[in-house]
Amino acid sequence: MRLPQELVEDIIDCLSYDRKMLETCSLVAATWLVRSRNHLFNRISLNEKRIR
Repeated sequence: MRLPQELVEDIIDCLSYDRKMLETCSLVAATWLVRSRNHLFNRISLNEKRIR
């Protein structure tokens, strides 16, 4: 049984603050990967490390 893609996207959107669940969702199916990845990588932070 396949879920409609709109429903899958809504489920993933509800999990957007749970990184571990998003990582798990990204492994479920190729159709889940893109939406999960959008949430996983929507914020990127860089730490500046000074080397002398």
